[in-house]
Amino acid sequence: MPIIFQFDEATSCVCSTAHGIVAVEEIEAHLRMKAEAQLLSKPEIFDARDVTLDLSTEDLKHIATVLREVMNFSKPGPTAVVTNTAYIECLARAYAAMTAKENPDFRVYNTIAEAKKWVASLVAKDPERYAPARTPSEK
Repeated sequence: MPIIFQFDEATSCVCSTAHGIVAVEEIEAHLRMKAEAQLLSKPEIFDARDVTLDLSTEDLKHIATVLREVMNFSKPGPTAVVTNTAYIECLARAYAAMTAKENPDFRVYNTIAEAKKWVASLVAKDPERYAPARTPSEK
């Protein structure tokens, strides 16, 4: 799969990495898998460096629609997209503009370090919101 992710409990962050050529179908599958894992409200660092995106503006609209659908009126977690290409940065910023109402915490960075710093600052401000879910015996 061109997009893989894992949840890092130490940082309360979803770490996603894209590989190869990524099209709208892969991004939709990624969102649906995160929904299934109940991770859509967690902060995410999405590493899109050295990846090729096969996306159009219409695809971005479709992805925004899928996000609204899988969120089911909940607020998505903050998202930091990390890229080293102007094309992906432009697409990410266009997507951010399309979804600003639902997801105001969407940023684009050029380094993983910048993204981690931003996510850590958000988690530090509201640790209860981003804490891993506890089982009933842990509460």
